[in-house]
Amino acid sequence: MKSRGARLALVALAVGWLTVAATVREVAAQDAIEQMIQFEETVSLAPTGAAAAPVEPARPPAPAAEPAAATAAVAEVEAAAPLPAAEPEAPPTAAETWLKASNADLMQALAMKDEQLQAARAEIEQLKDLTRRIWEANRRERINAYYNMGCVYKACKLPKEAEKQFLKALELDPADAGVHYNLGILYDEDLKNRTKARQQYQLFLELAPDDRDAPRVREWLLAAEIGVR
Repeated sequence: MKSRGARLALVALAVGWLTVAATVREVAAQDAIEQMIQFEETVSLAPTGAAAAPVEPARPPAPAAEPAAATAAVAEVEAAAPLPAAEPEAPPTAAETWLKASNADLMQALAMKDEQLQAARAEIEQLKDLTRRIWEANRRERINAYYNMGCVYKACKLPKEAEKQFLKALELDPADAGVHYNLGILYDEDLKNRTKARQQYQLFLELAPDDRDAPRVREWLLAAEIGVR
């Protein structure tokens, strides 16, 4: 940064250039006045019999441009002037400090709650999976129980009770091919209802076309179609 003496020297130089520019303008103005006086004297001395040729009045000279050095010096002085210092920021109040700390505590508590919530959701999913497996195991046990009871009632020559047990098993699992097969035999041999027997055999073939009993069921259906049964 320039010292105070250098700034004063620049200001003095700028003032000098401005004084020179003012002097140049004053001399130019005096020259213009003298030219106007000479022009008026020439017009008054011209012959009156002949029309005097119009004389274009002399244009006053353009004002001299201020020296570029003076302009640059003024600009440099203005640029070197110190800018006003910025006011220091006021320290935070007690309320602002408390609010900031409270927000930080709140964000930390929310983060902990989110972690706990994620852990709880994971435990819930594990419990759901365990419940499904237990329910599926119990469902299969119930299906097997109904199926076995149906076979017992059939062996005891109680076809109506056997039918009820087989139908209960199918309510739990309509896609159990073995239950459809045994229910078809029950309708065919014990209840003498070949229409329902055909329905159960067809469902059995749809669910288990490669079962070892599938060929015998196909023969039964073919015989029923041609009227042998």
